[in-house]
Amino acid sequence: MMLLDDFKHSILLTTRFSDGDVMGHVNNARYATYLEEARIQYARDVFGWNGEPDEIGMILVKTVIDYLMPLRVGNTIKVHTRCSRIGRKSFDLNYIVMIEGKGALVSTATTTMVAYDYQREASVLVSDEWKKSVLAYEKIKPEV
Repeated sequence: MMLLDDFKHSILLTTRFSDGDVMGHVNNARYATYLEEARIQYARDVFGWNGEPDEIGMILVKTVIDYLMPLRVGNTIKVHTRCSRIGRKSFDLNYIVMIEGKGALVSTATTTMVAYDYQREASVLVSDEWKKSVLAYEKIKPEV
């Protein structure tokens, strides 16, 4: 179970007209884009990534999203992000998406990321620097 108190990192986003369908609901595929935005900002803020893909190689390998209520075009949402597990080559990020100002829980999600060398096109070990950054920021223990 995800508790909001465990999430220190968050970003605000506003759903766009192009995110919606003819009924004004946000298309389910757009949620993955919101998670991506949150993940990129988390990497910048926690890992110190400056946007260069070679500096922090990671690749998405799994996404699980639970849709709890619909979003509408024009909603301002807060996407909370935390690292819940960090292993030798991979780590999990959890997300809570809420409508800002209403406290309405919209969705929860988990992504699994793998440390990745784009030059060699191969997975690599999670760097000690990443682990130190995450462990200093989050309340988790590294896998052995």
